[in-house]
Amino acid sequence: MMKRHCAHVISTNSNMTVLHICGDFILSKVHISLFSELDNLGIKQIVYVPVNYSNRNRKKTEYNFKVNGSRIIYSKPLKKLHRFLYGLKISSLVRELESLIDVSDVDIIHSSLLCNEGAVAYELSRKYNKKFISSVRNTDMNDYFRIFKWRIPYFKKIAKAAERLVFISPTYKDRFCQLFDNQLRNILSEKSNVVYNGVDPYYLQNQSRPNSQIANPVRIVTAGAFLPNKNLHGLILAADILKKRGIDLRLCLIGNNLATNNSNENYSKRILEMAKSRNWVEVLDAQPKEKLCEIYRQSDIFALISFHETFGLSYVEALSQGLPIVYTKGEGFDNVFNDGYVGKPAIADNPESIADSISDVISNYDQMTENIAKIDFEQFAWNAIAKRYKQLYLSLL
Repeated sequence: MMKRHCAHVISTNSNMTVLHICGDFILSKVHISLFSELDNLGIKQIVYVPVNYSNRNRKKTEYNFKVNGSRIIYSKPLKKLHRFLYGLKISSLVRELESLIDVSDVDIIHSSLLCNEGAVAYELSRKYNKKFISSVRNTDMNDYFRIFKWRIPYFKKIAKAAERLVFISPTYKDRFCQLFDNQLRNILSEKSNVVYNGVDPYYLQNQSRPNSQIANPVRIVTAGAFLPNKNLHGLILAADILKKRGIDLRLCLIGNNLATNNSNENYSKRILEMAKSRNWVEVLDAQPKEKLCEIYRQSDIFALISFHETFGLSYVEALSQGLPIVYTKGEGFDNVFNDGYVGKPAIADNPESIADSISDVISNYDQMTENIAKIDFEQFAWNAIAKRYKQLYLSLL
């Protein structure tokens, strides 16, 4: 259980109360990072956490806010049937929330997903005449819009009613707007904002300047749990292609979790077998951030070509240590920087594409490392991101 304690309590100076509806608060550190920085800015926050049936036994995150009246409220665990009865789930969450807080005292509602938490925000906004903003995530597009097709008209109502839509990358904004006809697409685009996720302050406080020259052999590194979505097999096959092209390289895979990950044991074993038959592939367990930075500084290229990537903070972490990157085309980090500026996108299910992108990085290494040195990493700092959200809230009051 994560606990954070604050020595003193302050009163809010923003005259604003924000109701966050955040279902994956238990699962992700992203939200607590944002909420703690908003707390530092003096914003009163009520965090309502719908607890899904599958998360009912997870330990709850605790946080002691500095602003008077701020608190976290966990819902009663939803029932298994709520997974299939969407309308019943939303109405149940609305009723429970109304019983727990005085919604009329809330100034802004901020939902962390459009199609789920956003539905709760939408129903509350209709009933209490409250403005709401909603983040739009990978889950909205790849799950709700794909699976609950008969609910799409309702999802469109939520999107139209929201005062602002927030995306964590330009790619997701473009992909989402393409789901609608031209008229609605223009309406949604005008009220859409791109606000990146923040990175652990350690990486920003311990940045390393890029090496201007690439090593021989080329040292490629990746980091992440050994899961099918991380596409480590595709990266190894791409390295095979590069070896056949005459490029000498070493590949380091960080994140072996075979000992703790029974659900994907077969995939972990597959990667370990692939590595065992290639003496130029090194496998390491997950590393603390301090050690990870050391490894990055001794490497040349960071490559992570997941099939789906919500944002990809790993790319920012690698860039902070001076590494050009290879990332997934059409996923979260694509278009954060222009193609070829600090790295290259690759098609995840095409090892030849991955190999080509790595080759392009090698060919343009000097220019890319020069560009990395120009990055303003403040855009990935949580305190700066919280200030952007505060201005967004204030603009609606």
